[in-house]
Amino acid sequence: MNTNSPVKLQANDLNNPEGISLDNPRLSWELDAKSGITETLAYRVEIADSEFDLLEGTDSVERTDWIENRGEQSFLWNDASPTPLKKLYWRVQVRDQDNKESEWSAPAQFRYGLASDGWKAKWIYAAWEGTLHEGAHVPAFRKAFDWNGEGGTAILNITALGAFHVEINGQTITDDEIGPGWTDYNAYVVYRTYDVSKFLKPGKNVIGVMLGDAWYCGHVGWGYRQAWGKAPQFMAQINRVSSESNDLIVTTGTDWKLGKSNIIASDLQMGEECDASLLPLNWSQVEGLNDDWEDAKIAPDYAGEVLPAFYPPPKSQETLYPQSTVGTLGAENRIIYNFGQNLVGRILVTLKGPAKAKLQVRYAERLDDKDEMYTTNLRTAKNLDVYHLRGGEEESWQTRFTVHGFQYVELTCESEEVEIFNIQADVLYNDLDLSGTFECSHPLLNKLHQNAKWGQKGNFVEIPTDCPQRNERLGWTGDILVYMETALYHGNSIAFFKKWLRDMRDSQSKDGAIPPFIPWVPLVEDNMRDGGPSWSDAHVSCAWTLYMHTGRQELLEQHYDSMVRYVDYLLEHQTVDYIRMPNTKSWQGFGDWLAQDGGVGLAGATPKDFVGTAFLANTLAEISKIADLLGYGTDAARFTAEREKTVEAFNRRFVTAEGLLASNTQTAYILALKFDLLSEKNRQIAAEELVRNIRDRDWHLTTGFVSTVHICDVVASAGYLEDAYKLLEQETYPSWLFPITNGATTIWERWDGWTPDKGFQDPDMNSFNHYALGAVVAWMFKTVVGIRPEEAGFRKTRFEPQLGGTLTNAKGKVPTPQGHVELAWQKTDAGLEINTIVPINTTAVLVVPNGYKADERELELTAGEYNFTFEAEAVPQREEALSAAK
Repeated sequence: MNTNSPVKLQANDLNNPEGISLDNPRLSWELDAKSGITETLAYRVEIADSEFDLLEGTDSVERTDWIENRGEQSFLWNDASPTPLKKLYWRVQVRDQDNKESEWSAPAQFRYGLASDGWKAKWIYAAWEGTLHEGAHVPAFRKAFDWNGEGGTAILNITALGAFHVEINGQTITDDEIGPGWTDYNAYVVYRTYDVSKFLKPGKNVIGVMLGDAWYCGHVGWGYRQAWGKAPQFMAQINRVSSESNDLIVTTGTDWKLGKSNIIASDLQMGEECDASLLPLNWSQVEGLNDDWEDAKIAPDYAGEVLPAFYPPPKSQETLYPQSTVGTLGAENRIIYNFGQNLVGRILVTLKGPAKAKLQVRYAERLDDKDEMYTTNLRTAKNLDVYHLRGGEEESWQTRFTVHGFQYVELTCESEEVEIFNIQADVLYNDLDLSGTFECSHPLLNKLHQNAKWGQKGNFVEIPTDCPQRNERLGWTGDILVYMETALYHGNSIAFFKKWLRDMRDSQSKDGAIPPFIPWVPLVEDNMRDGGPSWSDAHVSCAWTLYMHTGRQELLEQHYDSMVRYVDYLLEHQTVDYIRMPNTKSWQGFGDWLAQDGGVGLAGATPKDFVGTAFLANTLAEISKIADLLGYGTDAARFTAEREKTVEAFNRRFVTAEGLLASNTQTAYILALKFDLLSEKNRQIAAEELVRNIRDRDWHLTTGFVSTVHICDVVASAGYLEDAYKLLEQETYPSWLFPITNGATTIWERWDGWTPDKGFQDPDMNSFNHYALGAVVAWMFKTVVGIRPEEAGFRKTRFEPQLGGTLTNAKGKVPTPQGHVELAWQKTDAGLEINTIVPINTTAVLVVPNGYKADERELELTAGEYNFTFEAEAVPQREEALSAAK
């Protein structure tokens, strides 16, 4: 035996999940690449009813035979008769290339959810509807019940159309936030499962639930309320689960009591108002029971599916404290706290003051030139929280059902007697792995990476949103299409994206169109059901990107029919002679959104039919690869032929006889080169024209959302690596580093969100936390560090650092299904040092950078840790010159 036991065990891509589907769970694990193992030949799995049984090897343990499957690190557990709500403990052991057995892994666990007919509870609600513009008082529900305390585990299953907060005997039962989550409510809602045994006591107990509007009937998008329903509702039940029985203890119904909570109003965009005196502290305890509350009401039946949660929830992940302040609360009745980081979350305030004293809290991403809160970019989102003190003793307050995007917090209070003892910002985002790292010798590039990661945190709350602060906060598909690869370099987000891809499929129109944001919001005008070029193409592109980073073919299979329907929709309704027209059926699309090269409106100067046709060709190429991979040869041939016709049409329409493009923008040349739309001769012409454009602008960008992600890759791939680095390291406007030199801690929506000369951009479109333009970070991982998948799921990694610019070192770590891939390079006086880690069950190829001596330019590597030193060549590499202008 050896000590190289598997680690990071997951069930259905989740850590020790509670309440998973009764379908065969997918069990997976990783291995330590530094162990000396290069590959595994076989594995076996043990599963038991308790951790004791598992570790002691009792007769109740189920053990598979050795399963000979070279390199496999996952297993579908075929449970012939899964028991609802049962918890199972499991571990895994592997056999390496020398037939040596590892030690067993540490135990992991999962619990099944309910059977499809397992819900016995009723949907209940208060029927307080509010209006299209203002929400109603947040209701509170409670029920007393008996627990004998003898054996068994108390399992709470709860779901809501809206958001729930649960207490039992005065204690909050989970750190999950805004549960159960945001889905396309017309299709499905998830429920969450909790072991609440530790909160119960023998005898009488009380469960209390507050119910917020959240996305279901609160503000979503620009000005809409009640998109899916008029009032929130929920359903819950507690089961006592033991090895002998599964008994129902509590179900929601009219025997629950209903009263007003201490939250007068709550909305994700508008904020929350709380009067602490309206609800006793012991409202969810036996001592707080009284006869003043009415019976809960039975809510309308829900027509969608109620599914066990299959993705991680948002949680409070980090805590930040103010870095500086402006003003004082006592003397000026106003103080502004600067938390030093644009974030998404809530503040927690500890304070003391007279009863009913009112504290108002506003939020902003920036201050203006007078040190006032810059809030005009929030549009109609008030982002105002109000707290009325209970009074007397020291008290703490934090909102329940709202979150904000902010760096600055303004507190105002008319009473000079209010004292603030502590204020902190709790950072909230979905519970994801964010272990991918980037670091180099250029401090501003390190900051660029951190800003992108912070933008990802703030916009990965339930779904990948565009921005977290204004009256929008939607799952815009064009943003995540360009950023998804960066997100996957940052961490394992597979469960998060599985959920979002399901939402995309659910939001698809009957004719096959894909909307520009997911989930689709029903109140939005119907002419936006087609998201247009790039935005709707995310349906195919995001699935392909997820496959390339995870190797999970079943993800493509699950959405294949939907993707084919979408592509057929494009060909039937969006094209004329294979040119994707901007106005054939729906609206005009977004073009190269927020490009800096002119044009009409915000779509940039590159014609929309140019952008659309380029993306049509790329989508056809991707769906053809998907069809071929899944074994649909006829489909693959059809889509390949359609792509060829599209490329021909593109060249007829947009390429001149001299080989130039009809649109002379950076975006046009980027898309034509990236999507391989030109002949070899014209590729060289296009590359030179693009680089000439960039140099004529002193290495500044004019690109928008659809092309910025590709510019460095296209320029470097064409042989102009130093030009790509000059773009990346540019510090003046417009560039990636300009916002950083002006205080940015996240990625801005616009290159010129603020400039010294003009101040703030148009507040109607001026978010300071918008990750789309940060998608260049993927190129920093792939090219600056030099880590990219050679085969899907990083079964083979390509290490190809391309050294350039002013950098003297760089390193990165990327999570993959087999474990972390790592590379670090460092220039030395003698040459170059490269250190790599290749995960077990994978291989890699290291491409030795130009300018350094090596017997072979490409070195094949098996799993393990490597250290290389390369001597510098005598002749330096030179920048390629451009031919004469056309």
